[in-house]
Amino acid sequence: MTIHEILKAHWGYGSFRPLQEDIIQSVLDGVDTLALLPTGGGKSLCYQVPALVHDGICLVVSPLISLIKDQVTQLEKRGIPALSIYSGMTFREIDKTLDAAEKGLAKFLYVSPERLQTELFLARIVRFNVSMLAVDEAHCISQWGYDFRPPYLKIADIRPLLNNAPVLALTATATEAVRLDIKEKMKFGKDGRTFLQSFERKNLSYSVLKEENKSQRLESMFRKVNGTGIVFVSTRKRTKELAWELQQQKVSASFYHAGLTVDERNRRQQEWLENKQRVIVCTNAFGMGIDKPDVRIVVHTEPPDSPEAYFQEAGRAGRDGRKAFAVCLYEDADILRMHEKFEASYPSPAEVKRVYQSVANFLEVAEGSGQGASYDFDLGKLCKTFSLMPIQTHNALKLLEQEGYLTLSDSVRIPSRATVLMNREELYRYEVKHSQNEPFVKALLRMYGGIFDSYVPIHETDIARFLKTDTGSVISKLKELHGHDVIDYLPAKDSPQLTFTQPRRDVKHLQLNEKAMERRKEGQRVRMETMVHYLTSNTECRSKLLLKYFGETKVERCGICDVCLERHRLEMDDTEFETHVGTVSDVLKQQPRSIHQLVDALPQIREDKLIHVTRWLMDLGLVVETELNKLQWKK
Repeated sequence: MTIHEILKAHWGYGSFRPLQEDIIQSVLDGVDTLALLPTGGGKSLCYQVPALVHDGICLVVSPLISLIKDQVTQLEKRGIPALSIYSGMTFREIDKTLDAAEKGLAKFLYVSPERLQTELFLARIVRFNVSMLAVDEAHCISQWGYDFRPPYLKIADIRPLLNNAPVLALTATATEAVRLDIKEKMKFGKDGRTFLQSFERKNLSYSVLKEENKSQRLESMFRKVNGTGIVFVSTRKRTKELAWELQQQKVSASFYHAGLTVDERNRRQQEWLENKQRVIVCTNAFGMGIDKPDVRIVVHTEPPDSPEAYFQEAGRAGRDGRKAFAVCLYEDADILRMHEKFEASYPSPAEVKRVYQSVANFLEVAEGSGQGASYDFDLGKLCKTFSLMPIQTHNALKLLEQEGYLTLSDSVRIPSRATVLMNREELYRYEVKHSQNEPFVKALLRMYGGIFDSYVPIHETDIARFLKTDTGSVISKLKELHGHDVIDYLPAKDSPQLTFTQPRRDVKHLQLNEKAMERRKEGQRVRMETMVHYLTSNTECRSKLLLKYFGETKVERCGICDVCLERHRLEMDDTEFETHVGTVSDVLKQQPRSIHQLVDALPQIREDKLIHVTRWLMDLGLVVETELNKLQWKK
């Protein structure tokens, strides 16, 4: 089929979104390609469609288990077979998944980056017919990016094993420096192409409000703006409190954070997606991979610490192209907290080493072992056992991750899985010998196609319903079959996974690149200060500020943010505004004047307009105030 026929057959769309077709054609031409599409821009289709054109399997690298699981589920719903390998899977489970991929039983194999360098994977990938390599969240490859992950630096090492398959690197947010870094680290060919869709969201109105009573302001906003909304807060406790406060104001609201049970998280998410709850109050654990196009407002009650994070989270509003609002509430204390959090995010090398030693002891990992092994990880229990501070410990783990010693995944629901270990003849003999288990085995085979070939997700409650029995009996029977080596049964888990990407070391030999750590710290300082400027500037278009950070300088004012609307209120178009700026600069270059003297010197300009223009020049640092309270053009 053609790419348009594939799009229609599997996704039901009649046409591609902007740039999608160009990106797909570039990949089909066999050219290494970097694609930057904003949140909700349809990045996954850019590798899924060409993969269905080619023979072979598409290898997809993705850093988040939740996103991997979501993509695999969505593909299977469309009748497209897909497999995945990530932290928390057993050696046998990975081996059987690779068997299925090698046999051509799937069109996509999703892999978390730390799994790429394992001996098992490298030994098997050479036998695959890989049609293309897709790298999602490609900004993670750059040390200058806001979410650097060392395993991404190893992705290019496997390219010689992939039969010259082209690379498609995808991201929603990357500065120019990060884009260049991605292409260099991924070893793009000389004919490599970059497709960059403007980050501009013409339907999204950005606003920043300095507000102490945030709850009251929230309630006021949801009275004025119809439709569904997302409210981001910084702590789990605050999600519950703020949802309750909105409910008291007759605003339908629920809350979401990673500490809820899986069933509760899924239920709350689904209720919001189906508009049974109007507002979801959440931490940033919510929203990855969720595509709800009709969100009308996204509010941050505390500012994120980087423009990238804010752009991604705010960008969940208005994906349907209709008018939507992105509002950031802040007070002076929030900026102080941002600086405190920044300093706390970079513990000393001694603290980092103490945490590493504690983790190794906690998980009972012997020196020289553990590479590639994943462990269920409970941060709270670790801190309680070794008298560690949770925030500092979390930050130390992030630094160890950036140094390439381990990876730590977020908590995610991994369902129960099972596969048949016997061949069909052996299984038949088992059923004859253990006739009491035959109905159960037959039910498994009937309910879960493919269970002979690979591990499949199973649901104990569904099996119980099918056999008209209770869930406890089903679990007992699964364990019995597991004990007889009929099946490999892996119960569900819902905990973060910590994976050692290098063998456990004696802490005395733990090497930390302090210069690199300092460079990353300075990069984060710049991102934080850029975010502070975004909050505190009241003269420059919000959209232009964000776009300038991502390298787009030749853009017009959006006309719909709070700053632009204030200028409209003063009835100044761009020409008048620039004329007044020139007039004020000419007068102040002659001699310093007080604001009253400036008003008297320029009677032709309305006073409120003159004050607004002057404040704008002061914010930019072009006009400064002398010790005598006079305004002076900065020399």
